[in-house]
Amino acid sequence: MVITQNAGVTYSIFPNISKTELTRHGCSTRLGGVSDGIYKSMNLGYKRGDDTDNVTANFRGFTQALGVNLEDTVFCAQVHGAN
Repeated sequence: MVITQNAGVTYSIFPNISKTELTRHGCSTRLGGVSDGIYKSMNLGYKRGDDTDNVTANFRGFTQALGVNLEDTVFCAQVHGAN
């Protein structure tokens, strides 16, 4: 995994996926973003109580840093747990 930064957004990529040139990908961090207050970060969670416009702007910033359009992306939800 390689940590990179573009357009004020910090994210990580997997070089072995990148070298296939089949897809663009990235794993977000909390660094950057437009959310404020207790959400001050690159908050990508619509169900946390943050303003939805801020979350959408964060998603747009993240996808722009990756060089893709938000409308052309697929996201997954990561669960931290023992199951």
